[in-house]
Amino acid sequence: VKFAGPTTVASQVLQRSSLLFHPATREANSILLLEAAATGVPIVCSENVAKTLPQGVVHVTFPDDDWGGAADSLRIAIENVNQLTNASQQAAPVIY
Repeated sequence: VKFAGPTTVASQVLQRSSLLFHPATREANSILLLEAAATGVPIVCSENVAKTLPQGVVHVTFPDDDWGGAADSLRIAIENVNQLTNASQQAAPVIY
């Protein structure tokens, strides 16, 4: 796991990423989530945030404010990263 820190070109960071872990239970500006989806990067996010995602975005969810569940969902995503990435890359052109 690597915290990428601030950037002005999120797509460059996302292209080097296997997953995007979004731990917040709310999302005021979902542009990063859309950029991840359009780049073909699977997302791990809360159920509440998942409700804001367009159809077709590949994601694994965890219950809001359940940090144990977040860890479990992240583990599941890591264990299945190849399948999730393949699905994300197939969906990316539509999301873009």
